Amino acid sequence: MKKPPKIQLHGMVLDFLAGIFAIIFILLIVNPSAAAQASNTPDNDSLEMERLTEKVRTYFRARDFDSASITVDSIYELAVVTGNNEKIGDSHFNHGLIDRALGNHESFLEHTQRAISFYRKAKEWNKAARSYTSIAQFHVNENNYAAAEANYIQSLELREQLGDSLGMANNLLNLGGTTYYSGNLLRSTEYFYQALRLANALENTDLSALAVMNISNIHTRNNNHYKAIEYLLQALEYRQKAGDRKSESDILLNLGIAYYEMGEPYQAEDHYRQSLIIKEELGDDLPGMIKLYNNLGIISRFRGDDNKAMEYYASTLELSRQINDRQTEAVALSNLGALLMTNNDKEALPLLQESLELARELNLKKLMLNIYDNLQQYYSKFGDFEQAYYYALHHQSVNDSIFNADIAASIIELQTQYDTEMKEKENELLRNRGSILQLRILILIISVVSIIIIASSLIIMMGLKRKALNQNLRLLEKENQLNRLEIEKQEQETKHLQEILFAEEQITKLQKRQLEDKNKELSTLTLQIINKNEALNSIRQTAVSALKDETCDGKDCIRQLIREVDVNIDLDNQWEAFKRHFESVHTGFFARLLERFPEITHNELKLCAYLRMNLSSKEIAQMLNITIESATTKRYRLRKRLQLKNDDNLVSFLNEF
Repeated sequence: MKKPPKIQLHGMVLDFLAGIFAIIFILLIVNPSAAAQASNTPDNDSLEMERLTEKVRTYFRARDFDSASITVDSIYELAVVTGNNEKIGDSHFNHGLIDRALGNHESFLEHTQRAISFYRKAKEWNKAARSYTSIAQFHVNENNYAAAEANYIQSLELREQLGDSLGMANNLLNLGGTTYYSGNLLRSTEYFYQALRLANALENTDLSALAVMNISNIHTRNNNHYKAIEYLLQALEYRQKAGDRKSESDILLNLGIAYYEMGEPYQAEDHYRQSLIIKEELGDDLPGMIKLYNNLGIISRFRGDDNKAMEYYASTLELSRQINDRQTEAVALSNLGALLMTNNDKEALPLLQESLELARELNLKKLMLNIYDNLQQYYSKFGDFEQAYYYALHHQSVNDSIFNADIAASIIELQTQYDTEMKEKENELLRNRGSILQLRILILIISVVSIIIIASSLIIMMGLKRKALNQNLRLLEKENQLNRLEIEKQEQETKHLQEILFAEEQITKLQKRQLEDKNKELSTLTLQIINKNEALNSIRQTAVSALKDETCDGKDCIRQLIREVDVNIDLDNQWEAFKRHFESVHTGFFARLLERFPEITHNELKLCAYLRMNLSSKEIAQMLNITIESATTKRYRLRKRLQLKNDDNLVSFLNEF
């Protein structure tokens, strides 16, 4: 509670001294000898600074940082003489850029912080915001996400002050990415949704697509692949409207990955192929094509099409060698070797050995682990157990080294965090000592100068200071009030986001419940039809037996009874009712069957539906009012109609269809 008054008192002393030095500086200007030394006019200085600034740009483009630094110093000297705070800030900012390019990180941060100070004095809020962003980007590269977020927030506040919606949207995207990498997915989602709302309001499809893509990444990380695909499709629509074919291809690739992770390899393959077509048309994204060929090879192998998988892996190998991507080359060689090994092809060995040599050279330990495992299996297959044991030992050794490396990395990370915290504490201590020393020097100067300052000037200046202090207190109070309002606003937005997520969850549950109700209704209808037909068939059999009995009277009545039973077994009406319920659960099932197999008959469509319902042959016979043998025959004919092989399962085919 006592710390703010100390800070305010320190500010009074500094401003008091500044006022004294201002009076002395005015006296010096009045001195004719001092005035005679001013040789340049302000206009000439401004023109000279602009000329030098252009030279700095030229040196930057040529990466001549020594010349650039000397020129920036010249601008700085002119800016100090003319009191141009904006140019002083530019000089510090440019020195920071030079230091960052040369790897002088501490100096970069120091210069950029000074640039912000002068930009604020000059009320150059846009440049100050840019400087905060530059510092934040540096911290992101250093994995210091807390510091990065703090600087992005400073930049965002200045953008809000300027009403710069585009800059705010970019800041929010950066904040979302920073919190995503730091593991705070909830706050990351909030930032991305805010960015999306701003981008949509600006009708900026590029920013909207970026926001949607990032939201889909969060859903992917949460294994919510359905929502990830939903947002990816939205991003795809943005890119297609903008005619951005390259981005469209990248989104299709991500969609393929999402479908594959969701367990939909055929959907994944379809999107991979669409992406590959675009990349082959553009011909400017060989790394992307390599990834697609490799993924298509994986899916082809999953489908059991080894020949196609071999083609894709071969294309991956060819392109990786073309762009000298040795890591992907090693992976492609390993995939080819593993594929040949499953077919007991001895050509697998040289491929695996070449892949192992590259993996060792590039120190790709996880790939080496996979290759050692494949080599162990290869030699075991061909009976060379000595070599198999040799590679098994290597596999174990690499596995242990990976585990130890992970532990070492964790220890280094913890040590780095500790060192950073200690360094910050040391810097804070040094700053406090420096402030105390500065304060002592200032007090000494006050004691000396106050002797030559008249009492009236001192009273006037103290009155002015008292007025300024009151204004600062009022401004501080307003700033605190604004901060409270901002916190309340953020809490409301968080609550709104949680309500949206809860509503989406309830809708999903409702849809699932509706689907379960429809399935129950369909099962009930099927059971009713089976029971009805079974009862009617039992009556009919009784009547037929009575007719065969010569002693039975009333044969005409029995015949009439049989006719009525036959009429009541109204298969068409039963079928239409069943079909309506079935289509409500399995939408488009019959349309897809007819599209693929146009020669399929009406009765065969019925049989497909009953099989899709997992009905037994006995139940199907009762539904169709035929014998079990006839139902078996119809299943056999249906297999031929659907062109199934002997080892293909008819029910599994229809379920997947």
